[in-house]
Amino acid sequence: MRRFIFLVCSLCAFTVSAQKVDLQNCIKYSEANLSRYYHSLEVFPEKIPGTDLFWYTYVTTEGVKYYLVEPARKLKLDMFSVDELVGRLTQITGKTYDTKDFRLGDLEFEEKDPYCFCFSKEGKRFHFNIRTQELQEIKEETSSRSSSEKRFPYWARVAPDSSSMVYAWRHNLYWQRTGDSLPIPLT
Repeated sequence: MRRFIFLVCSLCAFTVSAQKVDLQNCIKYSEANLSRYYHSLEVFPEKIPGTDLFWYTYVTTEGVKYYLVEPARKLKLDMFSVDELVGRLTQITGKTYDTKDFRLGDLEFEEKDPYCFCFSKEGKRFHFNIRTQELQEIKEETSSRSSSEKRFPYWARVAPDSSSMVYAWRHNLYWQRTGDSLPIPLT
């Protein structure tokens, strides 16, 4: 009986044929081919302190888009037109920027008005009002940032009391106290 079962199993194993690989569909749906149609599928929302508003960026074929979201009103706004902002920055700094590769650095919203934010570009600080679409350069003596103010890396999520931060690196999650140099792996 055992020989019979072994014989049947052996015959079944040899008669199963392998499926043919459809390489055309593999190429059609590969990441290299699909990257022509999209740039990013990632969205990292950033909460604006003291409000229920948040903002995020999204990369498209036209460049980076900046959005402001008001959940209570179910409203999503373009924070600014990249073309217009690049034009104004070019007038102030005298340097031309590519609208497809344009990104703002060190973006911080004001605590008093969530529709105003400051950012850095070319070593200078700028103030932008979303409602009026006004851009102003901030002079060094009028800068609201103090040297004693703690700065955190852009890639870390900081606790509300600024006592610790959480970040992901190489597919692992880490927790670190502010001031410590040794992170604690969570995964």
